Formats: sequence, C-alpha cells, structure tokens
Amino acid sequence: QYFALSTAPPLPTRASVRETAASAATRRTVADTHQALLQSLGPADFAGVAQDSPLNANFSASAGDTLFLFRRPLGLVASLNYSRNFRAFQDSEVSRANLYREVEKSGREDKSNISTDYGANLNLGYRLFDHLELGFNILLAHTTDEEAIHTTSDFLLNEPGTTLEQWQLHFTERAINNFQFRGKLELPGLADSQLDWVVNLADTFQNEPDHRFLNYFVDETGNYTLGAASLPVPSYPSRYFREITDDALNAKLDWKIPFWFAGRESSFKTGLFDSQANRDFREQYFSYAESTLFDVANPNAYLNNPAYLSYTPVWLGPVGTRIGTNYNFIRTINLAASRPYTA
Repeated sequence: QYFALSTAPPLPTRASVRETAASAATRRTVADTHQALLQSLGPADFAGVAQDSPLNANFSASAGDTLFLFRRPLGLVASLNYSRNFRAFQDSEVSRANLYREVEKSGREDKSNISTDYGANLNLGYRLFDHLELGFNILLAHTTDEEAIHTTSDFLLNEPGTTLEQWQLHFTERAINNFQFRGKLELPGLADSQLDWVVNLADTFQNEPDHRFLNYFVDETGNYTLGAASLPVPSYPSRYFREITDDALNAKLDWKIPFWFAGRESSFKTGLFDSQANRDFREQYFSYAESTLFDVANPNAYLNNPAYLSYTPVWLGPVGTRIGTNYNFIRTINLAASRPYTA
C-alpha cells in the first residue's frame, strides 16, 4: 500500500462563512484520508536507543559423503552458516570540504551496526549411467543490516553559530535463492564427444522497509529549525521505503569434440546459451511538514506519540447558516513520491 502514491493527500481547507453541507462533508473526507495515511504509516523513532549488546556469534557446519544408490555413486555435500555481529563507533571526527578545500562543516559522529547472516548449501551429484552424470545444487543466503547514525556538526561555514543535527535509522534485508541443475553426457560412439548442460534459476530481493531521516538546525539559544532550504536533503523529517526483486533464468548447452592437432590434444566446442532476467523496483518517499511539540533533546519525540497521527476537530459553531468544523493536525505529510518500474 506504500508504493502507489505519487502525491501527498491534500489537507482540508478551513471552514468559512460559505460553508455548505456538501463542502463540510468533502472537508471531512479529505481530513479522514490524510489521517488514514498518517495512522497507516504509524509512529516511528528517528534515533537509535542505547543498549548493551551480546557477544558476536558465529557458527558453521558442513558434512559430505559418497553413498551408493542402486549401485551407483551418489555424492552429497551440505553446509549451514550463521553469524551475528555488533559494531559501534563513537565520537568519530567527520568533516566535509568544498572544491576550494574549504571546510564546509565538521563535527562528531556516532554509528552502530548489527549485521546478521545465515545460509545453507546443498550439493548433489549422481552417476545415473556409466556415461551420464547429473548434479543439483541449492544455495540459500539471507542477510540483514541495522544501522543507526547520529552526526553533530558544530562548525558550519555558511551557518555560523548554528549546530546541525542529523539522525538516521536504516534497516536493509537481502536474500538470494539459487537452484542449479547440471549434467554431463559422454558420447564415446560419437568421436568421444561430450555434452554438458547447466540450467540456473535465481531470485533475489532487497528490502528497505523504513529508512528514516531527521535533520535540523539548533541555534545558540536552543531554538530548532526543520525544513530550512539550507538543510541537507531531506530537509524535512522523512521516511523512505524500497523493494527490489530480481529473477533470472540461465541455460547453457555445450558440445565438445576432442581432436589432435600438431601432436597436441585440442577440442572443438559449440553450444547454446540463453539468459532471461526481470527486475521489479518500487520505492516510496514520505516527508512530514509540522515541527511543533518537538524536543531537540529527544528526536524520537517527533513522531513516536500515536496522538500525533490523528486530527482534532474544532467546532466553530454556526458559520453563516451552517455549522463549521476545522480539522487541526499536529503532524502532516507534505510530500509523497513513488517511482515503481519493471524491467
């Protein structure tokens, strides 16, 4: 549902002396639509939370053997792996310079990352006949990265006396499933030639379900500014969703004929190759406009209160010959952009 909006839903207009029953119903519908999107996206934190991490963990196991099935050799190799690692960098010095080697901003950065990887592999090989070998391989791999970044730039070339605060939460999930069928057929009665084939099916995906950005200025008196044009992009508190899915099918057939040339073993090879790939890419971007009730000491307070996701109806009493009601929002969505494509 987050990948179909190319524009942000509008906000209701204010009640006026020209209020009619139809316009009142329309404004209520507009307010309900905007509120529904806010509540669907839900509350969110924009900053990481300090916690103690357990020890890094790493595990892997593999086994293999050759068995006999119907008096024919069957090779089997299987493996599993799992790892979970925690990393943190505190008070790192960061700076940025322009083309003239002038420092535009400098400050300190904290970054933490949790990476989790697990996968499995199964490899089978079977000699079905004396001159025919078949093989099958399955590869499954999955990885996640959770990252929290906080950068405080207390020197800004173009904003003297102002501090730039940047918060970011980023979760990325990737997976690949690969299936391969292969074979080799020896043809001693046909000039000792050999036929090899491989069919490979793979599907991968990358999911970034809610990449969050919060950038703002804080002046010397503690006042904050969100949405300024001079802020790094995005200038408003923002949430970004992205999904990428790739499917690929590859097939290869090789025919090799050996021969001798000038006393050396050589071969003639010909074959066929076919490759098909499809990609489905979807992304959706939302930014929030309002900045009231924000605490610079707690960036998570910007959107983690469910009450901020609902409007407050304010009845104004009779307006003209009708009753007027305004709908006040604490948080609103001022931008929604969607860029899906399939290739």
